[in-house]
Amino acid sequence: MKDFGALRFMSALVERARFAARAGITFGGKRDVYEVLGYERVLTPALYRDRYERDGMAATVVEAMPKATWRGGGEVIEDENPDRLTEFERIWNEMQTRLRAWSKFQRADILSGLGEYAIIVIGAPGRFEEPLQSATAEQIAYLRPYGQDVTTIEQTDLEANAESPRWGWPNFYSVKVQAATSTASTMTRKVHYTRVVHVADGLLDSEIYSEPKLRRIWNRLDDLEKVVGGGAEAHWIRANQGLQLDIDKDVTVSPEEIAKLREQADEYQHGIRRMLRTRGTKVTTLGSDVANFDKNADAIIKQISAATGIPQRILTGSERGELASSQDADNWNTRVQDRREDFAEAGVIRPLIDRLVQLGALPAPKEYEVRWPEIDDLTDAEKAELSEKMAGTNQKMGETVFLPNEIRDRVWGWDPLDPDVLAERAEDVEVEEDPEADPEDPEADPRAAVSKREQKWLKKKQLTLSIAQRTASQKRSQR
Repeated sequence: MKDFGALRFMSALVERARFAARAGITFGGKRDVYEVLGYERVLTPALYRDRYERDGMAATVVEAMPKATWRGGGEVIEDENPDRLTEFERIWNEMQTRLRAWSKFQRADILSGLGEYAIIVIGAPGRFEEPLQSATAEQIAYLRPYGQDVTTIEQTDLEANAESPRWGWPNFYSVKVQAATSTASTMTRKVHYTRVVHVADGLLDSEIYSEPKLRRIWNRLDDLEKVVGGGAEAHWIRANQGLQLDIDKDVTVSPEEIAKLREQADEYQHGIRRMLRTRGTKVTTLGSDVANFDKNADAIIKQISAATGIPQRILTGSERGELASSQDADNWNTRVQDRREDFAEAGVIRPLIDRLVQLGALPAPKEYEVRWPEIDDLTDAEKAELSEKMAGTNQKMGETVFLPNEIRDRVWGWDPLDPDVLAERAEDVEVEEDPEADPEDPEADPRAAVSKREQKWLKKKQLTLSIAQRTASQKRSQR
């Protein structure tokens, strides 16, 4: 029973090796597409890291979703009351600010995409290889993310007891860390699982290993590099047109003159001179077509976009109309929001907070909720257009459908206007009087109805104040 976890681990490795050996083999083994096209058959975390560091498209694929997921941070709330800061909220807010937790989450997310997983090591008292049983909030010194290229899981370090909730999970991670005595050397340390948060996105048949973000598009990245690199080289060769020197057969030219003409032509080719002095020689520029590879590159980028689910406008940094459709943006924002809940919250934030609660670094909350900022994926021009449409709806409907503060908050992310300012503006607005309305009825004035809605909206907005705002307010009141 104890060896079953190791056997299961080895079986997975053997199956991956077999799959890698079969990749690219077609026509019953008669054709090896990978060998013909020069594709890598076995991919490793080191190869992923190298491509990430040198290939801009690969870097965008790895970073796009993590950056969108963690953009703007978030907040952890135990109590909905904006005027009450619980002890759990206070300690967590101070801890996550000191440890820069949200940026560490994003880094770990990016690192996990460069391999099959990443880890976040919790810096706390005790030896790395020993279980972490308790710690105070002040004793949590750091959160440090590591990728698979510097982290290994040995088969002998897996939980082999099939009756354990952690069956098949690592009991230890081997991590290469920078040696304290030298900036050029590293040392391998074993870290107990109680000091680690395991980060892996997109798990299928394994609870530990996920699909690296670059694996399924590796061949297309190779294709793109061939097209762009080869096209750029062809452009260089063809754009730098050659010269044909045709010496008149009736002109006698000495060897010294031929040598001088050859020297001038060489200097012209390398940009040293821009004219040739010739006698009895006709100079003809060799025409050529400049290489055009944009269509081939666009076709490959479309395939990368389809394989990763990342819109082309994000892959290329383009805001062209045909690529920036509202449907395209909505689909992307939906994927980001789903990932925040299914992976970021369930797979990163809650495991860390729950571990800190178990250690005693955080007080046990009754329950808590992770809240995210609204996804802002519009340009300023798109925001202005949306604001105009919302204001136009008010005019067409003849009533206030969207409040000014709603437009400021939902579209621009700005703070609400002061109610007194809104009231002054309302006094300047001409409204059509209802002849049948009772002038003594305060609800008869449309401006009063709008003001009432503003007050309700502002009250509702108060319920979504961030923890940072509440903490600042509490500190001001204490002073």
